[in-house]
Amino acid sequence: MNKIIFVEDNDIDFWSVQRIYQKAGLTQKYEIHRFASAEECLEYMQVVATTKNIGKCLFFIDINLPNMSGHKLIECIRKFANTNTILVALSSSTHNTDIEKSYNAGANAYIVKHERYDEFAETLLTTTKFWMEVALYA
Repeated sequence: MNKIIFVEDNDIDFWSVQRIYQKAGLTQKYEIHRFASAEECLEYMQVVATTKNIGKCLFFIDINLPNMSGHKLIECIRKFANTNTILVALSSSTHNTDIEKSYNAGANAYIVKHERYDEFAETLLTTTKFWMEVALYA
């Protein structure tokens, strides 16, 4: 089954994400996982790297994580990633520096956590649909 993984240290932000996916009916379609730290995510990636044919894997990575930045995590995941691994930087920041750092680290996309719930829901669902249903992979 295809996976959507959130690396998000904020419980309330992840609760919002879960609610958005549940209302859209996506919790039955995808495995949705959360890691509260970069370290947890890297442990998972080391295990997954030894597994073949894991399906598509869409990561939403908060760039402001404790201990290790999301930018550094993106760089690390790229070492394990295959062509079915999509890395989306997720932040409330619209600063060009953060956006550039994310792409330079290897992110496929950068999206903003909008303050308004409905705007964030639309952005999240559109991004998910594009990467999981529209974009094709080798």
